[in-house]
Amino acid sequence: MHEAGDDVLLDDEPWLEARTAEGLTPEAALIAVDVSVRSRRSLRPLLDVWNHGQTPSRVRTEAPRWIYFTGKAGKRAKTTDQIILGLVAQVESFDRATRRCWDQATSRIFDIGIQAGLSPYSFEDVRLAEATVKAVARIDAQIKITLYAPRRDE
Repeated sequence: MHEAGDDVLLDDEPWLEARTAEGLTPEAALIAVDVSVRSRRSLRPLLDVWNHGQTPSRVRTEAPRWIYFTGKAGKRAKTTDQIILGLVAQVESFDRATRRCWDQATSRIFDIGIQAGLSPYSFEDVRLAEATVKAVARIDAQIKITLYAPRRDE
């Protein structure tokens, strides 16, 4: 047992090895940046531009009011900053009707998905530069972080 205030490295704990042996996710990692847009009006113009987007129940409708997709910002995007800045650039290049659709949406979220793992003790690979946060604010969107619990390998 450790006393309160002890400086403890969890990598030395026996329970960590036992859990790894049970097949739980060994390492934390960035999964993706998902984009979710909701509106009271049709999001058809956005779905036409982001044709890999999905609607609830994966059913395409003539007037979808919610779309989501895994963000792709180009083959060279390797960091969360690059992915999000690429998506912001896409929004800023929309034609007038598509941009109006984006602007009228009730919710515009860039959701950073992170898979938790048993190591490292502190996962710090996802960092956002001030310029990225300002760019997201410029298009009136939000940033959300979703952390998925360690899972059993199947």
